[in-house]
Amino acid sequence: MEFGPDRLLVVEAEGDLREHVANLLTNAGYKVSAEPAATLKTVLASSPDVIVVGANRPQLDCCDLLADVKGSEQARHIRVIMLAAGGSAERIRGLDLGADDVLSLPFDDRELLARVRAPLREKRPEDELRESVRHGRKSQREARRVIHVLNQGRRTVRLGFSLLILCALLASAGFGFLYWRSQRQNVRVYTALAKLQTGIAGERELLELARRARSQAEQSATNSTEAQRQNLRQQSKELRDKLGSADPSQVAAIERQLRAANERLQRLETESTVAQDVIRSYSASVCLLHVVVGFRDKRSGLILRYTTMTPPDSSLGNANEVKVQLGGIGSEVRVDAFGTGFLAAADGRIVTNHHVVEPWWKNDDVAELLKQAVELEPMVVELTAYFPGISHGIPVTL
Repeated sequence: MEFGPDRLLVVEAEGDLREHVANLLTNAGYKVSAEPAATLKTVLASSPDVIVVGANRPQLDCCDLLADVKGSEQARHIRVIMLAAGGSAERIRGLDLGADDVLSLPFDDRELLARVRAPLREKRPEDELRESVRHGRKSQREARRVIHVLNQGRRTVRLGFSLLILCALLASAGFGFLYWRSQRQNVRVYTALAKLQTGIAGERELLELARRARSQAEQSATNSTEAQRQNLRQQSKELRDKLGSADPSQVAAIERQLRAANERLQRLETESTVAQDVIRSYSASVCLLHVVVGFRDKRSGLILRYTTMTPPDSSLGNANEVKVQLGGIGSEVRVDAFGTGFLAAADGRIVTNHHVVEPWWKNDDVAELLKQAVELEPMVVELTAYFPGISHGIPVTL
């Protein structure tokens, strides 16, 4: 609530004193009007915040203006400062008559200004409160007037108004149901996509995964070859034992079986050596590809995110409580996928399968979800390669 400059009224019969006080207050920034005499009507017309009134000794006991101001409901909030000639006795009589403050003549100009500022500071909160009450009462009157008008025309417009409200409610309910159904479907799809999240593995975990996969592959190949060797050696031993006690008619057939077993064993030894050479030569060019997939809205470009700053931990069993939304400041919904790539050229080109770099390609689960939420599209956020013997991941451009 804004107020204009403070308004002051100077009422003093003596001209020089009146002019001096008026000039002093004007120079201090107040809006001042000065009169040799004033009535309650004059005060209500000018509506000052403070009245500086002079009173000589004969008039001090019968100051009609002071009594009228303090006895008026409209003007009683106006502060009155009296200028009285004399000492404490005159000041006491002025206060008893109802003055808010009394200043003895002669006075110090700075003291007069200080005496004016003090009631103004006290009066401003009261004015604001009074203005608020006035606006409140005015609003109440307006509300009563509107209610009265509505009550007068209520019978005439009741049926039409009721039908209008009913139509609006039915339309709102219909649109609300369609919107709710659409949003529910989208949220269900978004949540299902979020549940595909397997957790973002750290770089050490990925390197360990690459090392473990390589070791398992080598171990699997070694175990398979060694099992075949043992089988062929056992078969050869059994055939030799059988050859020593066999009938002459069976010797030729047993010798053929023994030669075939020995030949297969020899080929296995040779192939094992070749395979190990191939592995030693080319294993360094085989990499583990880590693909991070995100989702965004096709029209707005907003990213699908969790409603929290950190993704929910699936290990805590709260997979059904995943909450996602388009946009916001939560962490992005991301799905991790892994595959194998092969270094194909010295310039760093890597060859891999289509479904590795686009994990949603021919993925029935993701395809079905994206079919239900046609406004979403997947995108590759990060693509990193991990090679044996290299202690960090290498960013890859698709």
